[in-house]
Amino acid sequence: MMLDQNARHLLGITSAKAKMWEYRVPETYHNITITDDPAKLFDVAVGTLGDLAAAINGEDYFNQDQLRDLRSSLKFASQFFDSYRRSRLNVFLDPFTSICASACFYLCDMPGSSLVLAKQFGDDYPDLECLGLEYLLLWLLQNDLTTHYDGASGLFGRLYGQYIDGISQDLLVFFESGNGLESLLEHASHLRNVAYERGSPRQLLFADVISAVVRKRIENSSWHCLPLYSELSVEQWLTALQKETFIRELWPAQRLLGEQGIFRGKSAVIQMPTSAGKTKASELIIRSAFLEERTSLAVLVAPFRALCHEIKDSLAEAFEGEPVEISEISDVPQEDFSFDFGSLEQQKQVLVVTPEKLHYVLRHEPELATKIGLAIYDEAHLFDDASRGVNYELLLSSVKAKLPADSQTVLMSAVIKNADQVANWLFEDEGAVVKGMDLSPTNRSVAYASWTTTLGQLHFPILENVQDYGFFLPRVLEEHSLNDGRTIFPNRSKPNEIALYLGLNLAENGGVAVFCGTKLTAALICRTAVKIFQQGLTLPTPVNSADQAEMLRIGFLIGENLGSNSEAKKSAELGILAHHASIPHGIRLAVEYALQKELANFVVCTSTLAQGVNLPIRYLMMGS
Repeated sequence: MMLDQNARHLLGITSAKAKMWEYRVPETYHNITITDDPAKLFDVAVGTLGDLAAAINGEDYFNQDQLRDLRSSLKFASQFFDSYRRSRLNVFLDPFTSICASACFYLCDMPGSSLVLAKQFGDDYPDLECLGLEYLLLWLLQNDLTTHYDGASGLFGRLYGQYIDGISQDLLVFFESGNGLESLLEHASHLRNVAYERGSPRQLLFADVISAVVRKRIENSSWHCLPLYSELSVEQWLTALQKETFIRELWPAQRLLGEQGIFRGKSAVIQMPTSAGKTKASELIIRSAFLEERTSLAVLVAPFRALCHEIKDSLAEAFEGEPVEISEISDVPQEDFSFDFGSLEQQKQVLVVTPEKLHYVLRHEPELATKIGLAIYDEAHLFDDASRGVNYELLLSSVKAKLPADSQTVLMSAVIKNADQVANWLFEDEGAVVKGMDLSPTNRSVAYASWTTTLGQLHFPILENVQDYGFFLPRVLEEHSLNDGRTIFPNRSKPNEIALYLGLNLAENGGVAVFCGTKLTAALICRTAVKIFQQGLTLPTPVNSADQAEMLRIGFLIGENLGSNSEAKKSAELGILAHHASIPHGIRLAVEYALQKELANFVVCTSTLAQGVNLPIRYLMMGS
């Protein structure tokens, strides 16, 4: 795909049209002038997907430069397919474009976006007249390894039936035991041959993509990656590989760690984007160290108690049934502290602690530092924190001086700015930096609001590692007159009201967080929300798309603690939850749980929420 200015322009038009539906812009405002037909990109995008799939399958059509261009173009193609289906410019092509978008995202190493699209079909697979190939491809993209096809010939006909059965069954065998690889590849190859000989053009495309996805799943699988990256045998990894809870495939950032030697004991500063799989990466680093017998004691340092608790629970679940003890040392003051060094001879141990607690422990048991063979520091950007950065740096200096020479130290962060300098200070090697900020598993976008005319706009600029093309979304901000005849919402001069307005329009699509700099601002936004709905605002309330029973429970909890007339209680009745320092800790935990389980979909928060846990937030709003 030639990514010239016209192609980017057409994608921008398609994306703007898709965003108008997503942001619930009234259809009367959809009559934007389209000077060129975005469908011109459709055939080129399909060709890009087919060409790269053929290349993955071993066809020697392209030289290295062409392959590099194809891989770069595939992300563009995935964004086009996704935007085109959401734009509703051609609703008859929706199932086909959705499947193509999911396949493109997977093959260009964005498995998160791929899975979201594939899961939207549920069990309602579309019939695209491909004799079951569309069913097999969706099954592969949904990554449901609890079931497989048996008797596909009776369902779809004999042309591809035996290969649909064979691929689905062989893939399950491979991910369960590591066996059956030769049979799996043979079935995929035969499927392609039959499609090339007797299939329609769409069947040929799907056969190529199916085979490419199969090969990519094998290449990304834990059975393939972990022995390769750790230089340990499959037998050494077998206990973990056969656990149902163990990671089946490594995501792009996790594979990068393997390629850079992190699973072989190399120390480094790691830059990983949010949602790239840091917790699983930490587990793999710990397992590698334990399996290689480099240490019996690993320490994982996280900046906040809530995050320590989440990491501890995650690791405890991961290592359940294995001779590994996961301990979270409490921040409750203790008169003394003692560590049973003899226990290290019986089983491996992982300590999950805050920096302050680790400093306290090492003061009381300085010998402990000599036993630490692996130290992982999560959220390492705290070096730049005004209140805790100095303590964090002093702790690292102290631990660095006491650790054994052959120990491994890993710093992980999504936003650390001076990674090269930190690596040079800590490891005396500026090259000990793993840069994976461009390896987000999901497609993201960033926009800013502009309101200089009657209807406001959102501008989506070109940003490195985020979006390769720019566009704007017109007519997305509109003033509403309320019942008192005086109040206008949102007030275009108040950024926090604009953030609230956008969040109210988007909450039905997924989780919304309105981020505030202070608890006073967060409380003000909740108060504004209550006031505008009391005065007759006709936008939908988030509670309508949340779990009603859970919202009643949270509302009751808030009422019992803060009073039935509190602004937090009133806003919770609308489905708008508050999370800041003035909200009692127990209520904040309830809010976090509801967000984690997708029982609530709107939160107004300060950094107290960022200090907590990973949450499925789809939209983040920030006022100036």
